[in-house]
Amino acid sequence: MSVQYSVTHQNDNMNDITTLASTTAFLLIYSGAVPASCATGATGTLLASLPMSNPIAGAASAGVLTMSAITSAAAGNSGTAGYWRICTSSAGTTVIAQGTIYQTTTLTTNSATAADGNVLNFASTTGVVAGMTISGTGVPANTTVLAVGGTTVTMSTTTPGGVSNTTTITFGGDMSMNSTTITSPQTVAVSSMTITANGA
Repeated sequence: MSVQYSVTHQNDNMNDITTLASTTAFLLIYSGAVPASCATGATGTLLASLPMSNPIAGAASAGVLTMSAITSAAAGNSGTAGYWRICTSSAGTTVIAQGTIYQTTTLTTNSATAADGNVLNFASTTGVVAGMTISGTGVPANTTVLAVGGTTVTMSTTTPGGVSNTTTITFGGDMSMNSTTITSPQTVAVSSMTITANGA
């Protein structure tokens, strides 16, 4: 079993992000693959720099940090969004958190997954790749895609009660976008953003 933490610890962990982000944080959106860690230099192309609120979020609840309003901004470069970073300034030198960006994909199961199973079944898995987040009725929180076949998706967790046939399942990233294609100088806007603590 993976390590589990109390909700109090999860909230403290999430609230620390707000503290470290300080008063002039920016949400930076880059092309390419997410770097190995927050300490690793940025890769890809910086597509957009979005000013965040001060503070960046209210108090975390149930291990979830919900960002306050993020100011829209014009894209400085064109490319396909691949990852985001919360930094203490637009310079991006001090990184507080980072995560993936994927285009939202919604599929409907075409057969049931039994209780304690971890394989979802679809007519096609087009648009789904390993590492994406998974949400839908019967799918535990914080579940991600381990592997993808032509008609199956293997989840990182098992589903205690199973997933019924014809269930709508949504795949995305730590941040999801309707389209990850960004063309300068289009306006880039984030309507909502949350970060969930590990170890629930």
